[in-house]
Amino acid sequence: MSVGHDEDGPTEMCTTNPSVLLFRAPKDGDEDPFEKALKEASYSPFSISVLEFHFQNIDKLVTSLLDGQKFLAIVLTSQRSVEAVSLALQSMEDEECPKEKKRKLCLDLPCFVVGESTAKEGFTLSEVTKVAPDYIVYFSPSGVQYTLDLLQDDTLPLKHSKIIAIGPSTQSELTKLEIPVHGTALNPNPAGVLAAMSTK
Repeated sequence: MSVGHDEDGPTEMCTTNPSVLLFRAPKDGDEDPFEKALKEASYSPFSISVLEFHFQNIDKLVTSLLDGQKFLAIVLTSQRSVEAVSLALQSMEDEECPKEKKRKLCLDLPCFVVGESTAKEGFTLSEVTKVAPDYIVYFSPSGVQYTLDLLQDDTLPLKHSKIIAIGPSTQSELTKLEIPVHGTALNPNPAGVLAAMSTK
């Protein structure tokens, strides 16, 4: 995963402390007060704007695709996986990857979309692991709606994360979608979020 935020997106995350995903754009200029408070409390926060999406492990996906002769096919499990493969192919071209490799990958490897019958076949898959944050903080009902597709296709595996709502309206939206809420901030500020995270 990633932590922090700069003009090009999230930067690399230290995994020694519990990670906290903030679904909001961080404050420009001075250090974001939410990120600052979480860091001081020994968390590893990172912010992602709810209007943007950042893929993880694209470099690992590129490596796997370049080693395509080891695989029998490509299995795409969601719309996001299609986008990730497209981004990886573009990355190869940007890095002046020999075009014949890219062409061979596209033409020679069968491509499947996961369906009910797929689970019944004896295929061996090489998986690029998604790392779930320890906490996910929602700052608005619209933030929940904007990321709904990530929750539904398991891009964000919620069973491994504790969900924090910034206030009652956000909590209500999460509850309406049957998303379990670990805690709700009594006040929409860093102290309120930290208190909600400490809820048992």
